[in-house]
Amino acid sequence: MLISGGVGCYCHTSLKPEVSSVNGSGTKILIVDDEESLRSLIEIYLSNNNYEVISASNGREALEKIDRDKPEIIVSDIMMPEMDGYELLGILKGSAEYSDIPVIMLTSMDEDMDKIHGLSAGADDYMTKPFNMEELLLRIEKLLFLKRRIAGAEYRFTESQKLLDLTKEELLKAHKQLKKIMLESLEGLVTALEARDKYTRGHSERVAAYAGGIAREMNLDNIDTIIIAARLHDIGKIGVRDNILYKGEKLTKEEKAIIEAHPVKGAEIIGKISFLRDIVPAVKYHHERYDGTGFPEGLRGDEIPLAAKIIAVADTFDAITTDRPYRKGLDFDHALNELQGNAGTQFDPVVIEYFLKILNTK
Repeated sequence: MLISGGVGCYCHTSLKPEVSSVNGSGTKILIVDDEESLRSLIEIYLSNNNYEVISASNGREALEKIDRDKPEIIVSDIMMPEMDGYELLGILKGSAEYSDIPVIMLTSMDEDMDKIHGLSAGADDYMTKPFNMEELLLRIEKLLFLKRRIAGAEYRFTESQKLLDLTKEELLKAHKQLKKIMLESLEGLVTALEARDKYTRGHSERVAAYAGGIAREMNLDNIDTIIIAARLHDIGKIGVRDNILYKGEKLTKEEKAIIEAHPVKGAEIIGKISFLRDIVPAVKYHHERYDGTGFPEGLRGDEIPLAAKIIAVADTFDAITTDRPYRKGLDFDHALNELQGNAGTQFDPVVIEYFLKILNTK
């Protein structure tokens, strides 16, 4: 069903939710839009898929419904009277109680900056009007799946704190096991993401191996932390649509902005897990460039965390030496020349020096 400004039309589509383990089962969803007919159509569709739908006509009314009904996910328009979607999003993401509620923003076809602004402000996803109702359902289920995987792991971690009757040795063992479960859950999400495309399969594992090698060559103390950060560096791509993530041609300005939001989204995901907060800077800044022309913040030189600079080199080396739909991977010698040629601009020259030592000994 294609939705456009309150008008619904049926169209044939084979789109089905990828995350089959997630279903409505009474999950509360808040729909925020000042257009009553559109709210009604969304409510009917989601109700038929076993979701409990709450609706509001503007951001102010939405806040009241959130306090009262505690929805698990929010779908919100941007342009609304009294309080628009941006202001609502800012209040939610600035709230300790509600910052973890996923928010899907609805935008108009010609308002590309709305999408970029919304993603930068903390929106978890966006959809352009007119949109397909089955695709909306898919986006909802993917976000709920990710939220519940993280929440479930956090719960198991929290429960370990209640085991006060255990001996110190047993408690440390249980604590270590729960950390392992949480880390494996996140790594499983990354593996599932990469498995959807043969060209990226195994990418994060290889990046982790290269980054770990550089850290060992540099005799750093936090080698394990860097390896974990490298393994999870692309987790923020979970919410990016496949047709953008695996596009075989030049990205549009809007699509590029969506891709470039993934380090920030990844940092937000990792930052919600207490024992992984040390790796947040490495995940967030692994696309910064040594000359200050990278993203998301344009950091330069020593402003960029060392772990992020190491992952940047490892990430690029794997990317340029593996095949892509639009090009063949570089051979070893050409890859070395590419790294050396970008030392001091894209990469930290010191990190390049240590990485070349590793490569030249193989």
